[in-house]
Amino acid sequence: MIFHSTFEYAYLWLPFLGLIVGFLGSFTGGGGGFVFIPLLTIFFKTPPQIAVASSLAATLPICLAGAYGHYKKKNLDLRIGLIFAAAGIFGALLGARIANMITAKQLRVSFGIYSIIIAVIMYLGQ
Repeated sequence: MIFHSTFEYAYLWLPFLGLIVGFLGSFTGGGGGFVFIPLLTIFFKTPPQIAVASSLAATLPICLAGAYGHYKKKNLDLRIGLIFAAAGIFGALLGARIANMITAKQLRVSFGIYSIIIAVIMYLGQ
């Protein structure tokens, strides 16, 4: 399924939200999923599996643009990026498979727990 639902006026907010996600992803290196997925599931009532997949599709070009911006400022270690990417491809395939095997509620809870753990690690790492 390419499109989840028929056109809704709420979708007019997507370009603005994309701007915010792009900024936050490039600014923090978070990729934007921490913003995009909750917005889609809470405000657009998108099922979590579709929100995750849509977030991945949207953040790919956003991440590439952000990486290019950092590359121009000589802030990119391409070797690190390529090593993460090579291993990340296999992790992404596994994650996509598992995300489609669990319920929407289990995926929401998993995302919430992951978000809390990352927030605590970031806070304590200061």
